[in-house]
Amino acid sequence: MSLKKSQLDGYRSKLQEELAKIQRKGRLEVERFADVSDTAVQNHGLAIEASEERLSRDKEEAIRAAIHRIDDGEYGICQECSEPIAKKRLTAQPEATFCTSCQEGQEKEASWEPRFQDAQAW
Repeated sequence: MSLKKSQLDGYRSKLQEELAKIQRKGRLEVERFADVSDTAVQNHGLAIEASEERLSRDKEEAIRAAIHRIDDGEYGICQECSEPIAKKRLTAQPEATFCTSCQEGQEKEASWEPRFQDAQAW
């Protein structure tokens, strides 16, 4: 599967829109906390905010990497098996780096690892 220039441009546009949303949300969060004077309210939400911020940074990084892959001509190729990533998957998650099969393998491996490490502790 080779993506056409128009398809790549569409994915790039979608990625850039998502990146802009993340950046706007980050600016709004800074403004919101600048207006709040109650320290207790601020402290209560810090853990949640930190988690959301980390997820936003991770998403922003993934989007920038996907745009870079478009620029390098490597977009839509699974980084694990080098097979094409299905267009349906790219449409749903344009920053995807793995085909569905390899993503499932990554998730199984990630879910198995902690249990295996816990078993070694015995």
